[in-house]
Amino acid sequence: MKKTTFALYFGNRVFFPGEVVAQARTALVEACEKNGFGYIIMDEELTRYGAVETPVEGKLYADFLKENEGKYDGIILSLPNFGDENGAAVAFKDVSVPILVQAFPDEMEKMDFAHRRDALCGKLAMCNVLRQLKIKYTLTKKFCVDPLSDDFAEDLRTFAGVCRVVNGMRQFNVGAIGARTTAFKTVRFDEIAFQNKRINIETIDM
Repeated sequence: MKKTTFALYFGNRVFFPGEVVAQARTALVEACEKNGFGYIIMDEELTRYGAVETPVEGKLYADFLKENEGKYDGIILSLPNFGDENGAAVAFKDVSVPILVQAFPDEMEKMDFAHRRDALCGKLAMCNVLRQLKIKYTLTKKFCVDPLSDDFAEDLRTFAGVCRVVNGMRQFNVGAIGARTTAFKTVRFDEIAFQNKRINIETIDM
């Protein structure tokens, strides 16, 4: 079976500590390798720590995705700190694979200006903007989660399953056996919406 591969994305915001992004890159790579998943990652020399915090950097990430099209099954949007929504909006404008939003938890003993992440608030803002732009995403079971934890390992396995289903349904043929009777309006569906997602419906008489 082909190894499920994730494109790794890291959000950053200039007045939050950027050093945590470098730590996040190491942690996400380790999490993928430890749990048997492949990954691609943007060169850290392209931006500060290889993260995205502006629309210009978002375009760089979008180009990175385009260059690697077909090599990844989903995207892990990681927020080591609060993260920037504007860069992400540009980066994911044309994305058609599932996105998992992961935020790092703060540590109670590291809440000073040099270490405070505030990724929880950043995730609320990020998901709000993604929803406004109609960009679909998946959440981790815990709102903030350490990538090296057992909880995130379970999140990765679940998300890999989402990627397999979503990508497996492309250019798919579905057979609808028998016409819907008038009384059963609860089982109506929009064939055109399916067709727009490259899923073809063929009706077959009983």
